[in-house]
Amino acid sequence: MRAAVTNGANRVAHRLQAGWAELADGRWDAARTSFATAVAEHETPEALEGSSWAAWWLDDADAVFEARERAYRLYRKRGDPAGAARMATWIAADQLDFYGRRGGGRRVAAACPTPA
Repeated sequence: MRAAVTNGANRVAHRLQAGWAELADGRWDAARTSFATAVAEHETPEALEGSSWAAWWLDDADAVFEARERAYRLYRKRGDPAGAARMATWIAADQLDFYGRRGGGRRVAAACPTPA
């Protein structure tokens, strides 16, 4: 059983590494596929964050927000405030990039609620 878990983690790590390399090479569709496969095998905030960047380069606003919002929640759940803050920052920047001032940031407030 332990070998299966290790092999699965290795596959996900390989997919993440491939996805980041594909982003660096400007191969957005290939990166999206690598990150999507990693997410399907084991959803991690890192895989979702990579997926959000592939979607950003492909100008797919819905996919960007979905991936970054999910990554934000997973970073928070993990107890990684830096990762969550990075996603919250990018969600706010994306609001302006994709929609300008329309919406008044309501999406940001809904995606990144203030901790209780």
